[in-house]
Amino acid sequence: MKNVTDYSWDGESTLTGINSLEAAPANTNADVIYSIDGRRLAAPAKGFNIINGKKVIR
Repeated sequence: MKNVTDYSWDGESTLTGINSLEAAPANTNADVIYSIDGRRLAAPAKGFNIINGKKVIR
């Protein structure tokens, strides 16, 4: 969890409440590129790539 500002705990094994939580904004503009064996790549490689869930041959 990122940026949890306040929480309460009853001393037992149960978390009783979280008052505030901020999530980092998703970067939806960047392409997500994977190789055929599932490794994430910074740039498309020669051959078979998966770019944003679509199979691409370069």
